[in-house]
Amino acid sequence: MKIVCIGDSLTYGYGVSPSKGWVNLLRASTKYDIVNKGVNGDTTVGILSRFSRDCIDLKPNIAVIMAGTNDLLTGRSIDNIVDNIIYMVNDCVNSNVKPVVLIPPLTLPRLAEVSWYSSIDYNYVNDMINIMEGLFENNIKDTLIISLNKLIPLYEEYYIDGIHLTALGNEIIFNKLSSDFEDQIKKLS
Repeated sequence: MKIVCIGDSLTYGYGVSPSKGWVNLLRASTKYDIVNKGVNGDTTVGILSRFSRDCIDLKPNIAVIMAGTNDLLTGRSIDNIVDNIIYMVNDCVNSNVKPVVLIPPLTLPRLAEVSWYSSIDYNYVNDMINIMEGLFENNIKDTLIISLNKLIPLYEEYYIDGIHLTALGNEIIFNKLSSDFEDQIKKLS
């Protein structure tokens, strides 16, 4: 079983040692071939442009897609983000790859304003992340959607800089995925 995890820095594991990122934790704990195709700073447009090469061409059984935070931070519309991810999901379905969509974690505004840009409305970013799941549920069927936005507590011990997760935040994602992973794979099979 091959699983490709594709996304931005939250998939890559930005800011934590490689062994502490959720994808690498998952790889170390399962018998599956798990490939990390997270790219720091990427947007849904960038991910979509490399999706065939970095996901479909690798012939995975499952593709785990998490994206959208960078799009929102740079002012792109939620509709554009959802459309791009739907294209990826459809590409998976057409290639006999089972898609899993992870709704990204929320930002921690008070920390992000200090660490990144105070001009960004992080509460708006969070509002858009929170409506993502409903937009996907209305537009894609037979796709597992996991809401990380409801999973990671909004406390500083889980965030490096208000956007990226600490080892503890990555561990929460790993625990969620690993505890349900066998059941999820059965549902997707």
